[in-house]
Amino acid sequence: MTVRRYELYASISFRECLDPRWWVVLDGPRPDPSDPRETIAVVAPVSSAMDLLNRDEDFLLESSEPDFQATGLARTSYVIADWPIWVKVGLLTRRKGELPRGILSRFRIWSSQHPPPPPP
Repeated sequence: MTVRRYELYASISFRECLDPRWWVVLDGPRPDPSDPRETIAVVAPVSSAMDLLNRDEDFLLESSEPDFQATGLARTSYVIADWPIWVKVGLLTRRKGELPRGILSRFRIWSSQHPPPPPP
């Protein structure tokens, strides 16, 4: 599967949720330095648990935005600022949507202030 930056995919579980969670691709994909046969990408989790939202740090995806439905999300959610991780692209199992133009403009500004961690 080919993944692209700013798309949302199902992948590994997160926090106490046992189901695969949605993650947004922040950077990559690129060859894994520890195994060039593998491809990795840096991703950040998307959550709809609004009681855990950190309004000063997390990126809000509001369902009232005109182009929100392109994300594929069902409700207002947010990208968690302090959890970007590198994962093998093979763990990104199902494409959900993408960050559309209006949201993407804001997201690029936000992500420039929250750089991804260096590759493993």
